[in-house]
Amino acid sequence: MNKIITGLNWCNSIIEIYFLFKRLFFISIISLILSLETNLSAQESKVNEKINALNVPDSILLKMPTKDLVKTCLTYPCWILITSRDNNQTGYDYIRSIFNGFRELEKRSDAFNELLKVYQTMNPEEITSNKIFIE
Repeated sequence: MNKIITGLNWCNSIIEIYFLFKRLFFISIISLILSLETNLSAQESKVNEKINALNVPDSILLKMPTKDLVKTCLTYPCWILITSRDNNQTGYDYIRSIFNGFRELEKRSDAFNELLKVYQTMNPEEITSNKIFIE
């Protein structure tokens, strides 16, 4: 009988140790997740700072001729973000939301004519992923 009680106590101890380790494991996982979220938040903040630094200051943007604004928009370094969404329209909507040049260009009545002038000088066969739109 004593051996059975000793065996049950031993099993209880093993079960308690198992649940203790299980709790510690989950606490460790939660701590790791919180740590990662903090790091991601800090990295996201740095990325947003860099993206915001690409905006044209309003004092310059409002005085910039449309021809120059078109060049500024077509050479925007984060153009690749247009592909970061499900389709090009949604991608463009995103880059428009983060770059004030596109928003300003859409307000200009002569934007279409200036864009057309640039597009007419382009040769689609010469455009590669390594070449910027305008020089």
